[in-house]
Amino acid sequence: MKLKMKRLLLVVCFFFSVWAFAGPKQRGYQTECVAPETVGYVSINIWNTIKPLKYKLKHAQKDAIHALLFSGYAAGNTCSTIPAMLRTNEERTHFEKVEKQFFSRWGKWRMFVRSASLKSSVNNTPNDRLIYTVSISKNDLRKYLEDNNIIQKLNSGF
Repeated sequence: MKLKMKRLLLVVCFFFSVWAFAGPKQRGYQTECVAPETVGYVSINIWNTIKPLKYKLKHAQKDAIHALLFSGYAAGNTCSTIPAMLRTNEERTHFEKVEKQFFSRWGKWRMFVRSASLKSSVNNTPNDRLIYTVSISKNDLRKYLEDNNIIQKLNSGF
């Protein structure tokens, strides 16, 4: 009887340790701002660091929008740093309420991707990866967030 209890306790401890370290879903992407296109749009290069050769265009598009929302983009050769659109914990909390639906298969995220294409496929090197160029409408995304009361309008403080 004691042996069964020890085994059960061991299984329960193992389950909780795996569950605790599983944590949130890792996105594993990296971005680089390519160019601010016309007013309101930005083009970025994006690639996956976890599964670099299995990265799909659809995931690159979603990740590009996710990066713009949560982390922004570092400066590249021809563009300046772009800060995250969701800057406060309150804004992030508001967005989390709609995030699953927003990023669903036919979600609103599709409206903000202007274009996306495979920039390069690097093979047979130690850094094999697929790099996509994605163009996003920053102004339309900001308007969507404002209209859905996720962020405040730019002129609300005046």
